[in-house]
Amino acid sequence: MTHTPWKRKDLLGLRDLTAEEIELILDTAKSFGEVSQRDVKKVTVEVHKRAHELVGNRDLSWCWAPQTVECANQSIPYLVAVALLEGAVTIRSFDEAHLSNQDVRAMMEKIEVVENQEFTKAFNKEVLDDDPALRGFDRLPREHRARVTVETNDGARYTAETGGDVDDLS
Repeated sequence: MTHTPWKRKDLLGLRDLTAEEIELILDTAKSFGEVSQRDVKKVTVEVHKRAHELVGNRDLSWCWAPQTVECANQSIPYLVAVALLEGAVTIRSFDEAHLSNQDVRAMMEKIEVVENQEFTKAFNKEVLDDDPALRGFDRLPREHRARVTVETNDGARYTAETGGDVDDLS
């Protein structure tokens, strides 16, 4: 049976993450295909403050132990765990078997979601040009940056980053 990876249009439930952040999670999983064969020691996901507070904070029990599709599809640790273990996030990733999968839960325990202050600055950057009418307004589009680093028990490190480039849509 072939499983089709999520497309940007399918990620509507992830309202607090941008398409670029979701793409990073999925692209990271693809580029780290060999990681699933190794023993992952730690995964660090760096995001801006808003993403950390809303969908990655350890104090959010729903985020770290999602019981429903609605919680899982907005949980950075869940999405990263599934992507690393399976190489993609598919519709099947949100079925009951996945939501209660002990391998997914064990991988989630190795994940740390942290605020990167540079990413927060970029997210909060204001328009500061010569037009006084624009001063104080958020720069649009905002910059959404994210970085995923996977460390294995044998000392290998894999890092992927997105956001900040001229062509990145936010």
